Amino acid sequence: MVRAYQIYASKSAAETLKVLETNALGLSEAEAKSRRLKFGGNVVRAKETTAFDLVRRQFSSPLTLMLIAAALVAFFLKETVDTLVISVILLINVGLSFFQEYRSETALRHLKSLVSRTATVRRGGQAAVRPQAELVPGDIVLLSAGDIVPADIRLIKVDGLAADESALTGESAPVWKDAAVSAGAPSGPAAAAPIALAGTTIASGRGEGVVIATGENTEFGQTVKLALETTKVGAFEESVRHFSVFLMKVVGVALILVFAGNLLIEGTTARAAEFLLFSLALAISVVPEALPAVVTLTFSRGALHLARKKVIVRRLSAIEDLGHVEILCTDKTGTITENKLRLTDVFAREQSEAGRLAALSVAPEQEVRVVSSFDAAIREMAARELGITELKRHIIAHRPFDPARRRQTLVLQDESGRGRRTLLIVKGAPEQVLPFCAAEAGSILTAERRQEILQAFRNFGRGGKRVLALAYRPVAEKENYNDSDESEMIFAGLLAFEDPLKSTAREAIRRAEELKVRVKILTGDGPEVASAVAVAAGVVRDSGEVMSGEELVKLTPEEFSAAAERFDVFARVTPEQKYRLIEVLERRYAVGFLGEGINDAPALRLAHVALAVDGAADAAKDAADVILLDHSLDVIVDGIREGRVIFANVAKYVRYSLSGNLGNMFSIAGISFLLPFLPMLPIQLLLVNLLTDIPLMAIAADRVDGREVAGPRRLHLRDLANYALLMGLVSTFFDFIFFGLFRSAKPALLQTMWFVESVLQELAVIFSMRTPFLFFRSAPPARSLALFALLAAAFTLGLPLTRVGQEIFHFARPSGSAVALVLLLVAMSFVVTELVKSWYRRGRGQAVFK
Repeated sequence: MVRAYQIYASKSAAETLKVLETNALGLSEAEAKSRRLKFGGNVVRAKETTAFDLVRRQFSSPLTLMLIAAALVAFFLKETVDTLVISVILLINVGLSFFQEYRSETALRHLKSLVSRTATVRRGGQAAVRPQAELVPGDIVLLSAGDIVPADIRLIKVDGLAADESALTGESAPVWKDAAVSAGAPSGPAAAAPIALAGTTIASGRGEGVVIATGENTEFGQTVKLALETTKVGAFEESVRHFSVFLMKVVGVALILVFAGNLLIEGTTARAAEFLLFSLALAISVVPEALPAVVTLTFSRGALHLARKKVIVRRLSAIEDLGHVEILCTDKTGTITENKLRLTDVFAREQSEAGRLAALSVAPEQEVRVVSSFDAAIREMAARELGITELKRHIIAHRPFDPARRRQTLVLQDESGRGRRTLLIVKGAPEQVLPFCAAEAGSILTAERRQEILQAFRNFGRGGKRVLALAYRPVAEKENYNDSDESEMIFAGLLAFEDPLKSTAREAIRRAEELKVRVKILTGDGPEVASAVAVAAGVVRDSGEVMSGEELVKLTPEEFSAAAERFDVFARVTPEQKYRLIEVLERRYAVGFLGEGINDAPALRLAHVALAVDGAADAAKDAADVILLDHSLDVIVDGIREGRVIFANVAKYVRYSLSGNLGNMFSIAGISFLLPFLPMLPIQLLLVNLLTDIPLMAIAADRVDGREVAGPRRLHLRDLANYALLMGLVSTFFDFIFFGLFRSAKPALLQTMWFVESVLQELAVIFSMRTPFLFFRSAPPARSLALFALLAAAFTLGLPLTRVGQEIFHFARPSGSAVALVLLLVAMSFVVTELVKSWYRRGRGQAVFK
């Protein structure tokens, strides 16, 4: 099958425009809308999870299969009432699980709708930013470094354009592009020089082209669906799932032994079906079947909560990673400062001329999606001070700001000053621009004058101001310009910009310290500016606590590692140095990194948690786990805290489900060998499981003690297993005390009181296990959790008194003294559980909670 890129690579740009019935001015909005109806949206649709899929998933879970098996055994025994009761419990469990998962899927769909990619197109001759999903064949798209190509595009114009096609072809080196006609149809994507393929990244340069294929008709769309339908699962989430499966296997083996042991003790197979039903019910009551659903629901609820704070997670498991962050690496601009620059000073011999040249140096709007804050400040100054509202210039070539070069180059025809002339204007870091300068205002740039300029630069920096140097030279018009043209420049002046500290910055730094998160500033600004802002924000106390990129280069690997840990402010660092710093820090810490540019993408992919702002380069957003709709350190700190709250609530369920359920299994299984009848009927066991699971629906919304989020925490499942075994034995101890007190009671009364004691004790365990601290010294439980628990307790105490409880569930009416005795046992059990928990936490138990 011939692909679109093969057809159009062998056609000229003019032929392509003719075939697609468009032109270099682009489509009109009306025509674009018409074509969207014809061709559909520029999207690749993954298979969505439907309500039917969720229902089917419930009926394939181990719990549901065991309930179905229990219902079939009851039916085989001709226990009609038990069959109906088990079937109702089955439907309730399926309904609750479906409700939880449906809410999670709805949350995920909502999150995906909050983040959308955009593209710069030309509509009716005007550049406009539109959602990528709205692109249609025939649209003219403008491309620049950092963009992810939104569709398959036949290039019309290129200026130093190179594309990273590794995502599609596996080719690691950038591929240079041109607009020339290919000699015949290219054999594969890698040979299609005049084609920019969807999903690839513009590594450098700029260009424009016409869309030839969209959505699933693109080359990338043929293979991307599988990636869209694959979900990345976090380490904790995966370990919880594995642990659940492992526990089910252990419980299965134990219950087979219980089943076989009861048969051997009875010495007959007459009650085999009854013992099988009992064993199935016991298995259902022990397995933490809701654990995966609780993890997903808690994460999705947390993700929606973060979204309301303008923090969008691209995968749910990123929330757990966010909570583990110990070091946060970020630029200062926009996170600590406002990124609302104001041009306050011009250091130049001819200030008005420097201001006019600065206005000419502003990047052309039609070639950038977002006007830089520097250019916006220059425009505002030019209009206010010089009365320049319209630039009289003709752009010949433009080389956007490059973090490696730390400067921008513009070649233009100046029609606003001293006659018509062609100028090459460079604007960038003073250290990069000044060495290329040889003159200033008609005079030779002497060594003494250079020192004056550098001293002014340092003085501005100490005042926390960001500085750009401006230089120019007349040039002859030609087809291509390169670095060699940037020599013998005329120094025009220094432009000093003020970027005020955000009002929330100091408080955000303080809150980060409370969470034991160390903030490190990695910036391209000079040491003076970086240190001034860091001191003002409270990141460091001394302005000398800064390491420059130039100093980092001179360090040995060992010294580099020591510096990465010691210093919290790194100035004039390159993207490669950012990568090395994160690489070194990740050997000992969980690192979060906030990046924006295309050159930040490698470091973002390396970091444990990658964060990008919504206005970042497409390549940076594509590498990010978390997208910030509000460029602020405050929302990142909120996200870290929320991640820890979510983790703490999942950990509560794990602690409870293991401690309470294991204790229940030990006692019921053990005592079943000592009685000539079942200690609890199967439908009573299933009702215990249902009543104690209902309050856990509210665990995701439970309050968390401030001490639990004071530092990054991890749940060590091996240590947790030992802890759960110990706490389960505490529960078993009181169950055997109960057996000693009620061993002479009639079977129905013993079963009834054990049912009451089991439910109330497991409800009490929820309130003990919900915090690693003593109950009365921890944050109060959420109202919903307390309400569900009270309702479950009231239902448990009231059901044996009703006709339904006595006839359907085979309960006996208990006496007041029997109920009082059970309540006393539950209270004693809760106190002892609290004491053992406190003792264990002071010793080896620290590993369970950290």
